[in-house]
Amino acid sequence: MQAFRDALNDCGLEDLGFIGEKFTWKRGRIRERLDRVVANGAWSVMHPGAIVQHMDYTRSDHRPIILDIDYQNMGPQSREGPWRFEVKWLREKGFRETVQQAMASAAVAPSVGVLGKLGHMHNALHAWDRAVLKEPKHRLRQTQNKLEKTLNGPMTTENEVLAKEMADLVELLLEQEEIHWLQRSRANWLQSGDRNTSFFHNFASARRKKNHIKKLLNDDNVWVEGTAPLKALVLNYFSNMFTSEVQDVDPMVLEKINPRIDDAMNEKLMFPFSAEEVKKAMFNIGDFKQFWDLCGQEITEEVLQAVNSGVIP
Repeated sequence: MQAFRDALNDCGLEDLGFIGEKFTWKRGRIRERLDRVVANGAWSVMHPGAIVQHMDYTRSDHRPIILDIDYQNMGPQSREGPWRFEVKWLREKGFRETVQQAMASAAVAPSVGVLGKLGHMHNALHAWDRAVLKEPKHRLRQTQNKLEKTLNGPMTTENEVLAKEMADLVELLLEQEEIHWLQRSRANWLQSGDRNTSFFHNFASARRKKNHIKKLLNDDNVWVEGTAPLKALVLNYFSNMFTSEVQDVDPMVLEKINPRIDDAMNEKLMFPFSAEEVKKAMFNIGDFKQFWDLCGQEITEEVLQAVNSGVIP
């Protein structure tokens, strides 16, 4: 079996996974997954919606297996998810000034609170991304063409300086592309600088494919497909879950629970949260570290008000 795994690794092949029952072969009481479909990264990029289906047994002791290359049909999806902070922005010269301008424009409406201001800032940053950085691949190709034209031009001091600037910009854009796919691949065990963009792209595509929901079974035992019906089904499911009535706790049940928290421990737990705790938490969950001096005080004040008073502004 190890030799088989080594052969897959040497050929750059990965198991495509499956939907349906786990085992593909049976004999008596023995069940195994003997049959599988493998492909390399290039094939997976060409067919991002491919899926392997394990069908029902017929006369054979092997299940029929179908490889459907258009099953998920993910295609280009509308941008309906949350806008995220792009790590690649940090490589852009003058980005700090861009953040300052976005924060300043958000401060014009103080009544919206910190959350509203951060949302306004994110929208402004993504608008800047579209207007200034534009399409990354187009920008890279354009810069490479300019570099090639400069290198083929007259050997002057001016062209040497320009070529150096273009070469630095090409290196920056390649690094940003790598960071872009690294961020989406969630390959957290790797660090930026590996310049293995195709690997990150394949990893991100596989992750997107794994997270894609094709259909769900509703309460009537009917499969629901399509973006709009699935949204309604999921919304209804979680709405019912979080609005369910909670019954009163039986006092007799509580009496049988042995307390584990003594008065001294409880007193420590009831201490008000501190600014340092807020800062540590925010550094762990968001991209605030680079710009804490710009927004840290306002975020800290609003978070402390919420967690210490129990009232969200």
